[in-house]
Amino acid sequence: MPAQKIPVAKQATAPRTTGTGNNSRSNTPSPPKTAGSGNNSRSNTPSPPKTTGSGNNSRSNTPSPPRGSGGPVPPPPPPPPPAPAPTPAPAVVNPPTVSSQGPAGHLLVSLAIFNGYPFKDHWGILIRKTATAQQGIMLHAAGDVKKGFTFEIKRNVDFTQTSKKPTLINLQWVKGEYFNKTMWNNGVYNVEHPGVPVCTFETSAAKAPPPARTLNAVDDLAPAGNPPRKITQRNCQTWVIEATEHLVQDHILAQAVLVYLKAKKQ
Repeated sequence: MPAQKIPVAKQATAPRTTGTGNNSRSNTPSPPKTAGSGNNSRSNTPSPPKTTGSGNNSRSNTPSPPRGSGGPVPPPPPPPPPAPAPTPAPAVVNPPTVSSQGPAGHLLVSLAIFNGYPFKDHWGILIRKTATAQQGIMLHAAGDVKKGFTFEIKRNVDFTQTSKKPTLINLQWVKGEYFNKTMWNNGVYNVEHPGVPVCTFETSAAKAPPPARTLNAVDDLAPAGNPPRKITQRNCQTWVIEATEHLVQDHILAQAVLVYLKAKKQ
């Protein structure tokens, strides 16, 4: 006879309780993690700021030299040259002090200046009998720098009868021994071109040659390949100065007159 299966009664399993066993989960809430507990815990305390220069891989605020060929950094450029000193203003030279009335027998020598604007003024040496006279004898270089000049004497020129009135600057009273009656041409107006000296004063002044042409025309220019030459331009003003130099050398005019004329020249 076959064996009969005896039913086995199922035993009721006990319910799993939390917290029992190694793998059990507990419903009891875990205590909050405190800062600083454990090796991997995060701290709420702020970290100190990183300082430059700490450690081998730290970054510095010092600017690094520009990348180049690897050579030394070139030195800075030299400072600019100092500004040139301002040009001092030319010294003002006053004309010689001349009294309104000279000693007996003396004649008055004056500088006659004719306005030449916009060009340079025209100069001449004027000989008068008195400081108020508008008539006299004028020695000058007539012409221009383009055509040249000629020594000219205007005898008994009367500026009350001329269209151009010069400015007269008295220079010196000169002894009568350097003049004569012939120079006055009996009071008759006459222009000598060229002038013919008839007294010691005129002879001394005439030692200065009249200026030649010093302003080149277009067709007189040197070839372009040649270096330009500096031209010292002589004119009526330079002639008055050169004539005065001879008058000073001959002890007719004082040195102060020459100094003034050189300072006055344009």
